[in-house]
Amino acid sequence: MLFLKPPPDFPIDWDYIQNLADGDNEFALELLQVFVQDLQSQLPNLQKAIAIENYIKIQESAHYLKGASGNVGAREMHSLMQSLEKQAKAEVIDGAELIYATTAQYFEIISQWVASASH
Repeated sequence: MLFLKPPPDFPIDWDYIQNLADGDNEFALELLQVFVQDLQSQLPNLQKAIAIENYIKIQESAHYLKGASGNVGAREMHSLMQSLEKQAKAEVIDGAELIYATTAQYFEIISQWVASASH
């Protein structure tokens, strides 16, 4: 399988995930496929929680997404979720919609690349 390396502005630390996969590009891609599937199911939960200002659900979703993004080297997404988790814990969610929108953009970039690299 011909491997397509992600672009330089890819929101995943490629060196990190390659190290995690012991340099196996196919395994790194599999890890990202699982991450994409995970986010597909989790992002709507976060969006709903933000819409109804459910601080507990926001905190739970942000915590989950923080861990998932950290596991694959999505450092900016990890940082955003860490910030959102702290805000929700303090019951202050200023900018939560922007954090969600940015996270959703990262998700789109990652999922599009994973789909193209999987073919």
